[in-house]
Amino acid sequence: MDILSRLGRLFAVPTTHVRKHRCVDCGATSTPDEGCPDCGGELEEAVETVPCSYWGEYH
Repeated sequence: MDILSRLGRLFAVPTTHVRKHRCVDCGATSTPDEGCPDCGGELEEAVETVPCSYWGEYH
């Protein structure tokens, strides 16, 4: 690895993955037990990458 890629990893914002259930038709999110609250359509599982708000005790 070169020095620029190492520095990029060091200063990158940590991320986490969040699972949501999103409607195929309108894009609204809901719990998997219910249907879509807006249009009553089917839900599919979607995984989103979101930045962490807390970096931990060593950052």
